[in-house]
Amino acid sequence: MKKYNLKKGNSGFTLIETILTLSLFTILSIGIITIFNIYKEYGTIFPKSLYSSIIKRNHSEIIEQLKNNIKQTQLIVATTSIDSTIFTTNTTTLILQLRSIDDSKNILPGSYDTIVFYTNTSTPPISLYKKISASLYSSRKSGTFLVSNKIKNLSFIYNTSNPKDANLIEIILEMD
Repeated sequence: MKKYNLKKGNSGFTLIETILTLSLFTILSIGIITIFNIYKEYGTIFPKSLYSSIIKRNHSEIIEQLKNNIKQTQLIVATTSIDSTIFTTNTTTLILQLRSIDDSKNILPGSYDTIVFYTNTSTPPISLYKKISASLYSSRKSGTFLVSNKIKNLSFIYNTSNPKDANLIEIILEMD
């Protein structure tokens, strides 16, 4: 009679373990080769078209924010002082006076908030800021907020020589 010696501690790999390991190695190799080829072709891991679409999305978000505030405007203010800083409406600064709103988005009668869009410099990259001076009961929060720091060019063009009398504002925005 033959006796087989079955050891409980065999330390080899099964066929399934070997196949799974080779499959994982192949998938990872294909991924690394693809990333390397993209880098070699474009000089970056992210293609320029993806970068361009991110800029376009940011561009439209900035324009949308400006449009929403302009639509709510009661008047364009020629000059204002907020926190000891004097702002004057011109081609790089826009001062808007909006009716104050409460937390339920109801208009607060006789109460106004001032919003100033301004740039910090005229040489790219330009930073666009939004400074809010809110009335006491307004739901808008007072403060200075960075809108974007990747702007190449920003101009506000008014349909009258005096921006205070303008009823149309053209916004020229180029992203860096």
